[in-house]
Amino acid sequence: ASLRACRFVVANVKTCNFDQADLRGADFSNAPIDAATFSSARLEGATFSGASTHGRTLKAGEIPSW
Repeated sequence: ASLRACRFVVANVKTCNFDQADLRGADFSNAPIDAATFSSARLEGATFSGASTHGRTLKAGEIPSW
């Protein structure tokens, strides 16, 4: 899927499958991302600042690594 520059700010994307998606420039700030998958997704420029997963909050510059 091409989801370049999409805004998922504060959106509940728990359990969503973003595998192999083009998420360049997407914004997941402050979004709950528990159990969401990002395998082989293009994440260049994506923002996950404040996104939470299983009780952990990602900091500026961090991206999901699972």
